[in-house]
Amino acid sequence: MGKWSQEEVALLEEKYKTLTMSELETILKRTKIGIRRKANKLGLFKVRSFMVKCSNCEKIIKINKNTLERNNNNFCSRKCQGEWHSLNMVGEKASNYKNALIDKKCLICGKEFKTYHKTHAYCSVECKSKPEMNRKVLVCNVCGKEFKRTISEIYWGNQRGNENIFCSKKCKNKYHVGENHPCYIKDRTQIKDKNKSIRGSKKMRDWRKLIYKRDNYTCQLCGNRSGKNNPVILNAHHIKRFIDNEDLRFDVNNGITLCECCHKLTYGKERDYEEKFNNTVKLMQKGDGLC
Repeated sequence: MGKWSQEEVALLEEKYKTLTMSELETILKRTKIGIRRKANKLGLFKVRSFMVKCSNCEKIIKINKNTLERNNNNFCSRKCQGEWHSLNMVGEKASNYKNALIDKKCLICGKEFKTYHKTHAYCSVECKSKPEMNRKVLVCNVCGKEFKRTISEIYWGNQRGNENIFCSKKCKNKYHVGENHPCYIKDRTQIKDKNKSIRGSKKMRDWRKLIYKRDNYTCQLCGNRSGKNNPVILNAHHIKRFIDNEDLRFDVNNGITLCECCHKLTYGKERDYEEKFNNTVKLMQKGDGLC
């Protein structure tokens, strides 16, 4: 837009606090961003509120900048607003002027009627209630209770795969149990992790207890054991890998007690530790192990 002239700067300094940005933009013929930047350089700050006259009673009122820019007319109270509207918003200016009426046709009886609302589809309350009256009687498959559904509800229920045979959510939940459930799987062994279920079984828990008891609840690598202010998490480690040796999974001689830190050292190196752990178990059986 070019440099600011002395006249423009003087006008900005004079009007910046009182006029809105839209008015300044019109007078100075510059963008709002340019006006703000120049005002910041000059150290000018806008007034947050303005004193204007009520459009009805001409009383001086205080309003903020946004209200002033948004409204052409401002009022000191609801009473003044109502009086002004009753005098000025009449005839063609009224929002519900007769020419604003829309010609529509009733969906039930076909009668033509006029309305101010685009969404109105019925000419009367009687016509509006007729779809509700024309409901079909159905019988609940669970409790045998009779209930009603509109044709529209039945149609869209069938489109979504629902049979509309339940009178309530309670009956629906009772019906969808076991084989009637849409997510029912007949043979769950196809998706079940057998190894995971074995590790969490009672037989495996009993096996761990025997290992801990035999090793006196002590790690057989570092000799660490739980004590006061020294909690130690213990793991029962399979000397020969759990996944490769199904016959030895519950063999007490194939297990050894390790703390959590030492157990992590064996990950991926199980075969490297086999000989050492077997010797430790043999010593344990003779009574010469770490106890």
